[in-house]
Amino acid sequence: MAQLKHHLLREIAIDLCEREANRHFINITSLPSIEMFILAGKEPSRVFRRIVEDYVTITFLTFDTVHMTYCALKTVYTFHYPHRFKWEKYGWKLDCVYLNNLFIKWARKLKASEWLYASPRLGYLKVMTENNDLEELCLEEDRFNFWATIFKAFPKLGVVRTSACDFASMLLAASTELTFLKVVELNGTGTLDVAYKALYDHQSKCPNLETIQYRAKWLEEICFPKSTVVPSIKHIRVTVRYGRCCTPWNFSFLTVFQKAFPSLESVEIVAHKRCCCYTGGQNVTQKLTTMDEFYQAFQSLHFGFTIKIIFREIMLFLEGEELLNNVVHPFFISKGQFFGEPERFTVKTSYPGKQVIYEGDIRLHIYDDGNFFVDFDDF
Repeated sequence: MAQLKHHLLREIAIDLCEREANRHFINITSLPSIEMFILAGKEPSRVFRRIVEDYVTITFLTFDTVHMTYCALKTVYTFHYPHRFKWEKYGWKLDCVYLNNLFIKWARKLKASEWLYASPRLGYLKVMTENNDLEELCLEEDRFNFWATIFKAFPKLGVVRTSACDFASMLLAASTELTFLKVVELNGTGTLDVAYKALYDHQSKCPNLETIQYRAKWLEEICFPKSTVVPSIKHIRVTVRYGRCCTPWNFSFLTVFQKAFPSLESVEIVAHKRCCCYTGGQNVTQKLTTMDEFYQAFQSLHFGFTIKIIFREIMLFLEGEELLNNVVHPFFISKGQFFGEPERFTVKTSYPGKQVIYEGDIRLHIYDDGNFFVDFDDF
């Protein structure tokens, strides 16, 4: 096995992980085939160490218990998009002490809360806090008070996922430059002004920070204090969880980004909308007019950075398939590369320096003996 090329060993290792997942279904307590793979030689062991570094996150620890997740990106082929990527996640709660210690030492990602330092540092907790190579930290608590200890234990943090308030307290607690920090993801919803003000005041502490990711309820809430800039930021990614139905897009947030981050190279917006207007007849025309205005406004944008919008929308229609096939379907086909079926599709529209990927999911509902039923499970 050790004589196989690196990429073939990696494919074998990933395949073994998937087989173990299929064998256990829910929580994996043993990995016999992977244990044999690791013990097969230096090269297989090196290959699997890289897999742990890339795909394994430590999610919970006590002195004698370890919870991990294995999460790998797979390419799947669906009827509405030919190359769609999907994350497969499996829980590992292994009984093998040898593998637990090994994976804790190899892991580069940790999802933690105050339990990390609330317990005595014994057993697995001691091994974790001695992992100086940890690169990604996700904090679940809103008020984390152990930043000084975190910086000392994990000096190579390159990615931090935390709340806006904790990010501000993190920068305040940092006594030296966080030279490895390149990505900050602000989890939870809320405005960005608290985190931005802290970043502006303490930007010398994270000179290499290039990427900010966060979530917003509305694009309109994006705002920053005037006359404040952070030149290190090059990439912004915003996920909008609640989009207003059937309202035109306001792209003024891009100008806000441009002024706040003069070195910006790319902006990516992932927007989720649910159109609950029970569109039918005249409403369809209004809906498509709004969408046409969206495409026209996007085409007219000109900034010094790339723009990518992933627009996912669920729409309810009261009319039948005739309206869908004769009006809605042709409209979206005219907007770019079309993949899928009339009810579920992806439209890819590209211009120089900007791209829109629209993912439509249309639900057809009809009256039945005067009753109207809508399943809101997906909303």
